[in-house]
Amino acid sequence: FSPADMELQGAIYTVFNQGDHFNPAKLFPLATPPATLGARRHERLLAARGAPVPLGVHQATLAALVGAASVTSDGAGLRVSPAHAEELAAVVAHCYRAGYAIEATSHGTSPVAEGVVQIATRRMTRVLTYEPDDLTITVEAGMRLADLQAVLAEHGQILPLDRADSAEVTIGSLVATAADGPRRLGYGTLRDWTLGLTLVEADGTIVRLGAQVVKNVTGYNLTRLLVGSRGTLGLISTVSLRLFPRPPASATLAIACGERERAFAILDDLAARRLQPVSTEYCEGVEGPLGSGPTLYIGAEGRSATVARHLAELRDLAAHRGALTTLELEATAEQELWQRVTAIASGPLPVATLRLQLVALPAELQTALVQAAIAATTHGLNLALSARALSGVAYLVVHGPIEELVPFQRTLEQRWPHVELRAGPGLRAEHPLWEQGTAPELTRALKETIDPCHAFV
Repeated sequence: FSPADMELQGAIYTVFNQGDHFNPAKLFPLATPPATLGARRHERLLAARGAPVPLGVHQATLAALVGAASVTSDGAGLRVSPAHAEELAAVVAHCYRAGYAIEATSHGTSPVAEGVVQIATRRMTRVLTYEPDDLTITVEAGMRLADLQAVLAEHGQILPLDRADSAEVTIGSLVATAADGPRRLGYGTLRDWTLGLTLVEADGTIVRLGAQVVKNVTGYNLTRLLVGSRGTLGLISTVSLRLFPRPPASATLAIACGERERAFAILDDLAARRLQPVSTEYCEGVEGPLGSGPTLYIGAEGRSATVARHLAELRDLAAHRGALTTLELEATAEQELWQRVTAIASGPLPVATLRLQLVALPAELQTALVQAAIAATTHGLNLALSARALSGVAYLVVHGPIEELVPFQRTLEQRWPHVELRAGPGLRAEHPLWEQGTAPELTRALKETIDPCHAFV
């Protein structure tokens, strides 16, 4: 660990163990107690924070760092696009000294608030280290998912994350938002695949978390903390990922269920079997090859015989529960299906539309979706949804009168506390990220410790 790495580790220690009550003198070298390390970091950050400077002066300095073409003004704020990690660190450091808040973004197209510098990673697109035999890769945060998949395809490997916006979305933004995909049941999520990160702290200091190795047990696993942090703790510069071999065969069985209860009865039967599908997606209001009614899409991957056995047993389960019809999808038809399904969680949205993520215990997901449908009807809204049914994660897209959107969200939040606004009017305005969760005092303490001057918004 570098000194800055150690200071961050010490700061985290003090959040959970302020009085040094639990296992003192363990893990950290005796010469550098965690309280000392945390205090040193805190003093460094406070000393580096400066008073606001005029916007024009600030813009000129940033232009000297990254080039005039990579700095644009937007009202009272600025947009900056560094080309590599060193430029990113220099930009963050200057913004911090100049008293400006910092907003992370992948492309830099959203409006910029007064006193904010929006830093886009779209020019940071290189593959830094790729070890196909080890199934690991390190890329810059601005690399697009589709470009990464193209690189991996040359070696018969994949990152099992399906997104409707793969041609635009960047790896850094996916990690920062804790993105998932329909295949999370079989492969996990980015939280499981992110091996390491390079993080730029508020004063421009670079820290390295984790490493490009699958097993790394040194220090606290702070990569898990950064996955889903939305750029509020620091800016992600590079990402190291675990990869997977491309399966030799894959197929999806579409099951038109006719009603929600039948779909979840099939899922209950499936959960009791020894089958291991990679995806179990339940959809309503999503137009597919069997219509837009309650439909299951269950995917299997592996050897051809394994896939065939999955499909045969799944057809039997569907027939036993009285499903209306089934359809096997492979190759291009399967890809087109998942492109359509993932649009609910990651596709473009029309105006007067909200996208919500609802997380519940898998056993309670059906109840949550019933209540969401009732709430949508009560508020006069149209509802479409796609749920990772055996994982308890659902994405809801609601469209209708704009004055009913927020009341709909509040209705759900009263019963299901893990409802998060992912896109739409007023995104995060009323629910700051570090005020949420079952232990808001702890999450606030993490934010205050890592970013004491609230430089990152």
